[in-house]
Amino acid sequence: MIVTFGPLSHISSSTMTRPSQRGLYECACGSVQADVLVPPSVIKPMSILCSCRDCVRFTEGVMKASNNNKSSTHVQEMGLVTGGSGAVHFAMLRNCQISPTKGQDHVRTCKLTAETGTTRVYASCCGTPLGLGGRGFTIIHPQLLKPHPTKTKDQVDLNAESLKPTHCVHCSSAPKDAAPIPNGVKASDGPPPGLILQFLVFAMSGIFSKKTKGLLGGPNVEPSIGLESVVVE
Repeated sequence: MIVTFGPLSHISSSTMTRPSQRGLYECACGSVQADVLVPPSVIKPMSILCSCRDCVRFTEGVMKASNNNKSSTHVQEMGLVTGGSGAVHFAMLRNCQISPTKGQDHVRTCKLTAETGTTRVYASCCGTPLGLGGRGFTIIHPQLLKPHPTKTKDQVDLNAESLKPTHCVHCSSAPKDAAPIPNGVKASDGPPPGLILQFLVFAMSGIFSKKTKGLLGGPNVEPSIGLESVVVE
């Protein structure tokens, strides 16, 4: 998977004074939770749709591995694979913006092949795909964000509505009968010019940050290999 994100935000007084955004990141059964807090900054969380086969296959495969039918149904209803478009909705955070608060012993990681550099994260308790992890960044599914119960007056909700995708990448990999991508979303097979810069900025920030683990701070961070290695309790 090639991860690409939107253009660098312009530095302006409105950018620097907007309120902090906060959300509760939660798996389908509620056993895994994390506090997501995005303070006003020059670079906003970037959001994309990805149609690559690996992202779609992993997201759907983890759902199917669930032995908890109720949780599995809830995961599918969350719409992680955007309805009909054959694309997975992702948003990129700095690791310092997401703090696990519950259920880290249920967090598992997987690589689809031994050679890939992409580490995928899921909840073993209910089979919820949680996103991707790396040095300096965590890539989440915005549909898993809920209002945070302790959000303060000067904070606004961080959710799928505030993290609408700006680009859809690897569009040629989408099923032939896939629905059109949403209006206002730019389509691309490869990284649009300049978008990879934000990915590099987030990754570099993690190298110098003391808090670099994001969702990968639990005891089960050694990834298993292959979709068949996914185990849901």
